[in-house]
Amino acid sequence: MLLALLAVSATVSAAEAPKAAVKADANKGATLYADGDAARGLPACVSCHGAAGNSTITANPKLAGQHRDYLEHALTAYKRGDAPNGRNNAIMSAQVKQFSNKE
Repeated sequence: MLLALLAVSATVSAAEAPKAAVKADANKGATLYADGDAARGLPACVSCHGAAGNSTITANPKLAGQHRDYLEHALTAYKRGDAPNGRNNAIMSAQVKQFSNKE
């Protein structure tokens, strides 16, 4: 019985196709950062995070110099409203929930 379960599990795992990675659109990201998206009511990121990601407001984190993986993880956590990981800021969550995965 155990061998049968292991065989089925291995077959199912092998049959599952890996998810295709979402390729980010750097140009759209730059536009959102600089100009926001008035149609969706999204303010420009630069208004809180500063030019080139160097916020002068201590409550708003600097984005300059952050690793891509860290930023992607943080935005995903805000989108989920991931309070256990410290990503439950109402302002950021509201903004990021409107982003597509490419954005």
